[in-house]
Amino acid sequence: MQGLASVTGAEAAWAEAVAADLRKAPRHLLEISLRLLGQAASLDLRDTLILDYRIASRLLAGGTGLEPAQYFAPLADGDLALRTRAEMQAVA
Repeated sequence: MQGLASVTGAEAAWAEAVAADLRKAPRHLLEISLRLLGQAASLDLRDTLILDYRIASRLLAGGTGLEPAQYFAPLADGDLALRTRAEMQAVA
């Protein structure tokens, strides 16, 4: 949030509002979001959607008490089933 504190000019009020919202958010959700952004930058769309599905499934199931890393692990009952790019191109 240090970057938000350094915003000046017309965007300063917006930056302060965002920082205030972030301060209210549960820490583990911020950690998950930050890790997801870092990982997704190096993933293709398919793998990003699978990772999003894992995290959302655990959050919707009330994944309280989980460590942030556990949100990223494969699901016990199976991950989102998506074809690879090569499989999709072979069908077209």
